[in-house]
Amino acid sequence: MTGQASKKKGEASRSILRAAEELFAAKGFAAVSVRDIAQLAGVNKALVFYYYENKATLLRKVLELYYTAHAEALSPADPATSLREQVHALITSYLDFIEDNSRYIHIVQHELLANGENTGMIRDGMNLLFSRVRDLLGDMGGDGPLHVRHFFLSFSGLVVAYFTYAPVLDNIWEGDPLSASNRRERREHLHWVIDQLLSGMEAHQN
Repeated sequence: MTGQASKKKGEASRSILRAAEELFAAKGFAAVSVRDIAQLAGVNKALVFYYYENKATLLRKVLELYYTAHAEALSPADPATSLREQVHALITSYLDFIEDNSRYIHIVQHELLANGENTGMIRDGMNLLFSRVRDLLGDMGGDGPLHVRHFFLSFSGLVVAYFTYAPVLDNIWEGDPLSASNRRERREHLHWVIDQLLSGMEAHQN
């Protein structure tokens, strides 16, 4: 295969993957056909099967790419910094991941509603995030309502809910809730909330 042919092959493969990602986010896996993906990618349907075997393979590939980026975003912070600094670094990295992968939330939501075969990958992604939080906080909050699992769910939920509901928040925000200035403000709020949660857990520990 010549270099030009290899390049074209790579471009076609990426175009198909991008089209699948866009459609899965907009409609959900079940509502998308291979014909839809081929049409949006500007290729013939046979080429989709040539590169990806079937629609399920495409979804798995999309999720794999997300969770590779997810794992990189959640890599451990500098251990020389304080616990709070490490927690804040984790939140910042998670926000960066969500902002850089805007379709991720929608694809995951569609899959969870469908209870499809790829929920295992989604569970693994959540377990990774929980492991990072647990590694940082240990048993700081003890059992009950201050257990680290509640902190984990509160923090991840606060991040995800903002991006999930953004399309219907324009009146409340009096403009685009996802504008650069509003996203910065939201980050500041999340860091403030996390500080309050950490303070409560530290007080309980003492």
